Formats: sequence, C-alpha cells, structure tokens
Amino acid sequence: MLKTVFPLTLIISLRFLGLFIVLPVLSVYALHLEGSNEFLVGITIGGYAMTQMFLQIPFGILSDKIGRKITIFIGLVIFMAGSIICGLSESIYGLMVGRFLQGAGAIGAVGTAMISDMVKEEVRAKAMAIMGGSIAASFAISMMLGSLIGGYYGVDKLFFSDRSFLSF
Repeated sequence: MLKTVFPLTLIISLRFLGLFIVLPVLSVYALHLEGSNEFLVGITIGGYAMTQMFLQIPFGILSDKIGRKITIFIGLVIFMAGSIICGLSESIYGLMVGRFLQGAGAIGAVGTAMISDMVKEEVRAKAMAIMGGSIAASFAISMMLGSLIGGYYGVDKLFFSDRSFLSF
C-alpha cells in the first residue's frame, strides 16, 4: 500500500511545502511591493483559499471525465504558473494574480479521490492518514524553513526578486 500511495503523497506534500514556505513571511514581503496596502495583502493571502474553494468541485468533475492523473497534472501546471508569477511579481497585483492562480490548481480533492481509487477499502483509512500526515509534516517543516530562511538570509531569498531592503 505504501508503494502505491507514496508517489502521489510526495507530489502533494511537495506542492504544499512550496506553497507554505513563504507563508510566515508573505505579509512582510507583500507590504513592500508596489501599490501595496494592508487590505490588498489580506486579499492576496486569502485569495489562494478562495479560488481553491471555488474550484475543488469543478476539478473533481473534470477528474471524473478525463482522469485523475491528467487533472492532477493540469492542476500542478496551473499552480506552478502561479508560483512563478508570485516569485517574479514587482507589484501587489502581480502577487495577487499569482496567489489566485496557485489556488486555481485545486488538486486536493482529486488527490484524495485518486488514493481512494488506488487502494483497497480495508486500507483506505490508513492511506488517507499517510497523506494527511505528510501534508501536516509539510506544513510544519515549511513554517520552520520559511522563518529560518527569511530570518537568516532575508525574505527576498524566498522569491525570485532582489529586494535587499527586506533582509533582516
């Protein structure tokens, strides 16, 4: 069962690691972007969850029609595009678009459905627990790594831009 679930769990966990590693410092970074204010930073941070919430069901329906693997691939490509836009953004609006795109790659439910399809019913709860535990571990590790990298090397090191004024 672990051999079956491990590749998908690794993909989902790395996606969350990439998403959450900037979370401890995102508001500090976003406040220094062109056109930024506290309201827009809040929209930017919450925009990921909002687009993900609206697109989980459509992605689930799409995965039923075209298959789980291709839907996960599409979601990862959308997430990657959003991450690149976030990393390159010079303004709060670019960061906002990137975060919305990251959320648009809503593959959480598709990953869960794929695990349900891949394992026998007797071990399904264990497989889901493995996936949930790996997501929790990604969250914990990324919160520590993001804070450490931002604190020791500068917040700008978590992005593609060179904003040396954000170094602590």
